Amino acid sequence: MKRHFLMFAIAIVIATTAKSSATTISYKQGGGTGFADVSVASTYVSGKTDGDQTDNNYGTSGFIYVRRDSSSYQRSRGLFAFEDIFGSGVDQIPYGATINSASLYLYKTNDTGGVANVQLYRVTQSWVEGTGGEPADPSEGVTWDNFDQTGTNIAHVDLTDVQTQSLLFSGGYTEWNVLSMMQYWADNPGENYGWMVVNGGINDLTLYSEDSSETRVPYLVVDFSAPVVVVPEPASLILLGISAVVAVKRFTRRS
Repeated sequence: MKRHFLMFAIAIVIATTAKSSATTISYKQGGGTGFADVSVASTYVSGKTDGDQTDNNYGTSGFIYVRRDSSSYQRSRGLFAFEDIFGSGVDQIPYGATINSASLYLYKTNDTGGVANVQLYRVTQSWVEGTGGEPADPSEGVTWDNFDQTGTNIAHVDLTDVQTQSLLFSGGYTEWNVLSMMQYWADNPGENYGWMVVNGGINDLTLYSEDSSETRVPYLVVDFSAPVVVVPEPASLILLGISAVVAVKRFTRRS
């Protein structure tokens, strides 16, 4: 009996782990050279009290206005999401994958002013980009009001999963490290609701949406390793088979 258990243990020990090599995929709406095509949603919600813009939807805007949060007159927040990038299909990231690195690239305009202190949060509730409307019917998409934004309160984000940058107002792409956020989504199927951009500074910021010029649209680059799969080597399968035969014979004899 001891020999049987020993053989079984050896078979388990020599079973090998198939390690997947790292894969890098770049995502952009419309695809193109070096990019996988993906649906991108982006808009902004306005808390601007002048003109009562809090129930307006801006889902068709080519620009995402992220105005300073310190001003109730100006306040607005941006929303971005790369949809359906997780799954088992072609150019999708499998659930359970290890995210090695992930960078989100957002293009900002050459605005006047100084520096914007900008935060990028992981969103925790679904939203709809919308088709525009002033005021917007709830079915037409997300607004300041229906996304429960009130004053400086930032609703429906994980306040602990945030990246902060001080951005100079020169035009071009800004890279955001979104590794922790992508890892969370890889580990929690169905919870990819994108990011919210909040301006905690004293100067306004304007970003480009996926509806802008092709050279200025948001894009995402992710390097990941697929989930590890344990695969027995042929030798271990043989040992397991022998162990099973031995066990059956011993049981038969005792019977």
